[in-house]
Amino acid sequence: MLNWQGKVNIKAFDKDGNLIQEDKLNNLITSAGKNMLAQSLRDSTVDAEIKYIAIGSDNTAPSSGDTALGNETFRKQVTSQAAGGSVGVTLTNLYVAPEEAVGTIEEIGFFSGTTASATTDSGTLFARVLYSRTKTAVESIQIERTDTIG
Repeated sequence: MLNWQGKVNIKAFDKDGNLIQEDKLNNLITSAGKNMLAQSLRDSTVDAEIKYIAIGSDNTAPSSGDTALGNETFRKQVTSQAAGGSVGVTLTNLYVAPEEAVGTIEEIGFFSGTTASATTDSGTLFARVLYSRTKTAVESIQIERTDTIG
């Protein structure tokens, strides 16, 4: 049996770049995300790349049937992706600047596929995690997702 784990590490920094909070969270990989990855193994035209990360203000518990965030309030294209230091690991990063996503954060979603764009709710919701923070305009957030297949 193939074991797939997604972990999210979120760091908040003050205006001087000092780390003020770090949260390490397990996330839920949705049924749609699992199906997309499985389909990409048998169909070379399927694009399973995580392209956008979205933030929302709904703290409803994640469910495998989720197809969108509860209330998406911010979305941005992934900053970087790279192979991890181990076999079967991919790292996906997003930098949220001080002036971005100011306000209540309760959820984060990872969106994949050819239909993923800057448009709210576009693409396939690959994974979702709850994260509670009131972000101010004088702090930045770094979101790092680690997918391990093994």
